[in-house]
Amino acid sequence: MARPTPTALVVLLLTLVLLPPLAVTVSHVLLRVLRYLAFSAQSVAASSSTSPDALHYLLAQVLTIALLAPAFGIPLPGGEWALELLDGAGFDVKVADGAAVGRDAAAVPPIAPAREPAVSSAEGEDGHGAEEEIEVDDETPDEKRKRELLATVAQHKANLLAILDRPVSEHEHEDGTWQLVADVDNGEGKPRVKVFKNRNAEWNFKLFAEMTTPLNPSFDYALDVRNRTEFDKEMTESGRVVEELDRYTRIDYFRTKAMFPTSARDAVVLAHNAILPPRDSSSSHSRYLQLTLSCTHPSLPPQKGIVRMQLGMGGGIMEVIGDGTGARKTRLIALADLNPGGSVPGFLAKFIASQAVPASYVALDAIIASRVARYTAPDSKLTLDTPEGSVLLSHKGFTAIETVFDPDAPIPKKKIKVRSKTNGDVSKGKIRGIANGGPSVSGDAHPTHATSFGSIPHSPSAVDAPEGLAKYVADTRAAIEYAMPFLTVAGVAGVWAAVGVGVKLLLKKPRR
Repeated sequence: MARPTPTALVVLLLTLVLLPPLAVTVSHVLLRVLRYLAFSAQSVAASSSTSPDALHYLLAQVLTIALLAPAFGIPLPGGEWALELLDGAGFDVKVADGAAVGRDAAAVPPIAPAREPAVSSAEGEDGHGAEEEIEVDDETPDEKRKRELLATVAQHKANLLAILDRPVSEHEHEDGTWQLVADVDNGEGKPRVKVFKNRNAEWNFKLFAEMTTPLNPSFDYALDVRNRTEFDKEMTESGRVVEELDRYTRIDYFRTKAMFPTSARDAVVLAHNAILPPRDSSSSHSRYLQLTLSCTHPSLPPQKGIVRMQLGMGGGIMEVIGDGTGARKTRLIALADLNPGGSVPGFLAKFIASQAVPASYVALDAIIASRVARYTAPDSKLTLDTPEGSVLLSHKGFTAIETVFDPDAPIPKKKIKVRSKTNGDVSKGKIRGIANGGPSVSGDAHPTHATSFGSIPHSPSAVDAPEGLAKYVADTRAAIEYAMPFLTVAGVAGVWAAVGVGVKLLLKKPRR
């Protein structure tokens, strides 16, 4: 047997050393190409003028690249391959504010240190936010962190009140900054929802909702992060209270589910509740405020594979309103400024504002209405519309309080007509059974899942798409996942077989 020449040994060594990183590099290129094609398909789907043939052609490209990828040595197991393929790893995109945001770049910048002595936002017993100077000498890092968060609350609370604490008529007749994108009026005895979108920002919304439920149940249920998994089951993976900063301020965490083709998302939210004085001296109706904005927490760093959402200053004011019959309902005026992070198609903003948000409030109203009895029970210390009878506002500890809503109580099933005016057009549909996290819109509207205000639906392929697209995408994903274990083995084996043939040719003794 001929002995290998030094040149052949060097070539073999370089092949063994360089092949793995080369395969990974090729893999990353393929991932980016496939991701681009996938979102091209979504863009095509969003256009009603596109023929099904064009859409099928794009999806065929996606499937072809996915099936051929193992031939280039992608070192990924079949079970997670399809999910990792489109999750945005290392893929930067431009968001509405013009800043490049990648998965690892979505962390909230640290809060600037407050001046000393600082102003605390610790609430007085009346909940009006009494200010006081506090000493900061010899404070621990944890005490400093809490002080800075509370100082941030005080600053943003004033700004939010300046924006929201005005009559509804003033909001609706502002300049051309806000565009009405949804006006849902279901008739007498049903919630009314209006949604406005900022013309200059893709994910900036204002909402007005008149709910049929009393103030305290509406405030306590909708703003308790732990309830998100009940009324938003389709989208919310988990929700919990992380830390109490004071009687009215806490840090919440929630995580959304990953739905093809986007990643799971999460958010760490600084939430502050407050009791506001009546709108005028002639009114005795209660008014509550919740302020929300993103923050960081030592125990919750960004996680690999989960996109960290950022919430700018947002929140809402809830107040009692009368309908002329003696019944007291609830009005909500809310502001949401969101950066979903990662890669989310822009047309989703329109879908969320015109469909998902109104539908979620119809669902929420029905769920709360079915659980009001807890407040009116003879042995209950709760009330329908006074601060001392609210779960979130009357107790001295939040995390120790069990939710007053029975998680086993059945969610009512109703048929509710929805008429949503969007830019002058009226789309009609029906909200069928309010179960499993929200209604599905049928009729002329496209089928989708309802989600809570501020959360992001993760199934853009099923939005504004030709009929059957959702099933087509699901079948494509299933085919990829089924084939990947076999093709990965075959592809890697093929690469190493090619290396073996090359080495054999190098060792072959040349003919004389």
